[in-house]
Amino acid sequence: MPKKNPKTYSPEFKLKVALAALREEEQVTELCEKFDVTPSQVYRWRNSLIKRSTDIFASKESSDAQKNADKLRRTLKQLEREKEFLVQVFDKAKAFKKR
Repeated sequence: MPKKNPKTYSPEFKLKVALAALREEEQVTELCEKFDVTPSQVYRWRNSLIKRSTDIFASKESSDAQKNADKLRRTLKQLEREKEFLVQVFDKAKAFKKR
């Protein structure tokens, strides 16, 4: 007997089922009938959503962006100091030239 090909589901579909399971407005058995999935899939997708939800708020990208912003602030302060120094040197050179 040939092996049955397992169904593949899109991430959007899995999210939809997981959110429905989290809302608990319907029993898991009702969700299984409604979405034509097994209870183990519903529980697995729901648990994955719960486990990975904190990644949304603590992403590496946000910490990288913060580090980049800090580096840019330091660079800006350094450039402002250099500009001020050059303005002072220019003013002194201008005053010296007038003599």
